[in-house]
Amino acid sequence: MGTNNGILIDGSNDKGYFKLGYNRATDKGIMPNSRINKDLFNFGASYNLTSKLDVFAAGNFTAVDGLGRYGSGYESRNLMTNFRQWWQVNVDVQEQRAAYDRTGQNVTCNWADAVGGALVPIYWDNPYWTRNENFQNDHRNRYFGNAGANYKITNWLTLTGRVSLDQYDEVQEERFAVGSIMYLNIPALTAISKSKTLTSSRRCHNAT
Repeated sequence: MGTNNGILIDGSNDKGYFKLGYNRATDKGIMPNSRINKDLFNFGASYNLTSKLDVFAAGNFTAVDGLGRYGSGYESRNLMTNFRQWWQVNVDVQEQRAAYDRTGQNVTCNWADAVGGALVPIYWDNPYWTRNENFQNDHRNRYFGNAGANYKITNWLTLTGRVSLDQYDEVQEERFAVGSIMYLNIPALTAISKSKTLTSSRRCHNAT
């Protein structure tokens, strides 16, 4: 489900024109705790200084906020690997949800040793634990636009000068909560910690 709203203001006369717009798009993902928000500002204008010289400019700014983008590859954050390989056909997803909502812990359908007391996941986490505790988030700002001038030398020749800019900055965060299979699998954790930022919530620490 998503929404898209925008507003545009413009004006013109015999010398030039301008436009100023804003748009906001919000998309809610099909999985829990997932959404993307996009904000776009844009401006454009042109003005005739003389009969031979005109100037113009255009600028855009976009801000994108992502939460809970879906996992991919062969790892616990890609829930499709649960459905297609490791889950038994009698796993009740609603029971998994109720167990997480009730305890706030990684109550999974595949304990390492339920009889022996090893109540930790052996292969995959509870999917609602994954979506609510091991989620990622990101933010990106992008700026792009140009400005310039046109000079009409003759009726058939125009000289144009223009400068342009296109740049962005981005922050990405990923987390594995204490009690997740990635924390229990020490060799995998060691390899991942070299390239990912690992954080844990207070609830995850209390759950252990």
